[in-house]
Amino acid sequence: MKPFHSLIVTTILSSTLALQPALAADEKAAPPAKAEAPAKPDMAMEVSKEYHEQLRNGNLMIGHISMALMAIDYGATDIAKADVAEALKLATALEKDAPEVKSKDTMSFGKLSHEHEGKTKNFYIPIVDDSFMVHGLETRGKAKDPKVRETDAVTVHTHVSLDVRKAVSGLTEAQEALKNGESAKADAALTGILEAAVGSEVAVTDPLHTAHDNLVLAENLLREKRYDAARFALKYAKKGLGDYVFLVHHTDQKQHAEQLQKDIDTLSEQLRKEDPTALQKSGDTVKGWAKDVKKWLTSHPEPGHKPQHPYTLKHNKEGAKQGQ
Repeated sequence: MKPFHSLIVTTILSSTLALQPALAADEKAAPPAKAEAPAKPDMAMEVSKEYHEQLRNGNLMIGHISMALMAIDYGATDIAKADVAEALKLATALEKDAPEVKSKDTMSFGKLSHEHEGKTKNFYIPIVDDSFMVHGLETRGKAKDPKVRETDAVTVHTHVSLDVRKAVSGLTEAQEALKNGESAKADAALTGILEAAVGSEVAVTDPLHTAHDNLVLAENLLREKRYDAARFALKYAKKGLGDYVFLVHHTDQKQHAEQLQKDIDTLSEQLRKEDPTALQKSGDTVKGWAKDVKKWLTSHPEPGHKPQHPYTLKHNKEGAKQGQ
């Protein structure tokens, strides 16, 4: 007779061996784990791409409307017709996908002002990557016109809000008016679109941003042969540098900023006299200055220049007149 404990061990082993086939059968019967579903494509990237494309076309439309308005004041009706046609094409394409376009961030524009028949008018030329998005300003008032006097040029940052359906309607009205020789009617329709599209301006409070932005504007205006307008932009750049001089403690940088102010004065006087040599090199000269200032912006802050948020919202439509 086997000892009691041996019987227990034998019984346990027998039970375990008997269960093994059943366990194996259960493992075979277990359904395979489902493969994970492929990840959905990143829709956010597509939405962002679509938004930026719509915003780009909206800004282009604002640029062409501004160019058309300038051309009307200078009596260049054929050029105005071409700009209106381009703006209408952009608006019609936008209307299919985006009946309304609103910018989440502020956009950069060269705000050009002139006086025509006793009335000051503002125009907005979009700037992306330090360049105008629309070109041909030299054909919108190249000749001296006693009825038009340029009064200002400054970089502004503003939100854009476009009711595309209303823009299509206004542009269609302006196009028909120009065909019928009704320039005043076309001007009113285009001005209505522009004033509704450009929101509250944002004032630049960091002096280096003021200097850089307006040097970029001046360079673009010089390449478009708008020398009087470029002088206004240079004036704002000089003021930004002057404000920066009072903030910076680094001797070399302070001296560089002071010298740059003197160089701006020299170039501005040459532009006023329309010195042929200066005019030819002016664009590259100002581009070099803008690069220098951009280096200061991107370099590590030094004692005496406390970085500050460059923009503060101005709640008035016209925005603050910088430099006054």
